[in-house]
Amino acid sequence: MRSSEMIGSLDPAYFEGRRKILAFLNSLLWLKLKKIEETASGAVACQLMSLIYPESIPLNQVHWNAKAGKNVDLIDCHKNYKLLQHAFDKMGLLHRINIDKLSQGVYKDNLEFCQYLHALYRHHGTAPPSLYNPAQMRAAHGHGGNKFNQQMGDQEAIAAAAAAAARALKEAQARKQAEEAKAAAAFNKTDETEPLDVLAPPPSDEKPTPCCWFCG
Repeated sequence: MRSSEMIGSLDPAYFEGRRKILAFLNSLLWLKLKKIEETASGAVACQLMSLIYPESIPLNQVHWNAKAGKNVDLIDCHKNYKLLQHAFDKMGLLHRINIDKLSQGVYKDNLEFCQYLHALYRHHGTAPPSLYNPAQMRAAHGHGGNKFNQQMGDQEAIAAAAAAAARALKEAQARKQAEEAKAAAAFNKTDETEPLDVLAPPPSDEKPTPCCWFCG
């Protein structure tokens, strides 16, 4: 089954709020996004797609400083989304991108699209390569990557924060698993040691049959 076919409207990702989605993107790609609308240019989605499906999208054609919103030139923004839709089609993903609404910075549409990308990342089971450097990837590929990185701020500080967040998440998951295993072990132990309740037979009104004429 393809990843896109597993992502329905009831997927847990569609119930995640903007804060969790922004934290996911910032941690994974070393960003400092504060609003969902900052993803409306499609550049961030292009980089995430290239991470999920390497070589699915030519990052050297991505416009990192593309403008999104109303009353702005959306040419570069539309180029990013066309690259992204081509990558979707190439990888057999059924999702259709609403370029007009996304590029105009409509909050609801951009949030839902980011939620879809988060679900796609999770279903694909992707983990960033150990030497993957999102900032260097932006600087080396595409148009305006260096300027985009400058707008994001101190990349080393962002990377350190992302690493700390990843460690905290891993530790939290390990604690949760340990607690679940402990609870399961305690339940199994109780289930094995406690005796089953043996029900006594119901009282009977019938008199016992005499064993001989004397007892009767």
